[in-house]
Amino acid sequence: MLIKRNIFLDKSKNYIDYDDLLRRNKEYRDYIRSMIEKVKEREYFNKDYIEEIWRLHIQGKKNYAMLFGLLVTFELFLEGFVDD
Repeated sequence: MLIKRNIFLDKSKNYIDYDDLLRRNKEYRDYIRSMIEKVKEREYFNKDYIEEIWRLHIQGKKNYAMLFGLLVTFELFLEGFVDD
């Protein structure tokens, strides 16, 4: 047996907990926040709702890390392929 245990089950080895990272890492939080601000400027989404879920996430009441990742991906796509 080459590998004695499944390394993909060890949370400390195989992925980044973006939920926690967003709350604790200022550099990452500032980057995500800046991208979300760009998304809000485009007026595709309800700005108040985005602010509410940001607040709930940062306070640790809910986990919206995946949604923020999608919003950042959306902004990067628009910047790369739609904007002139």
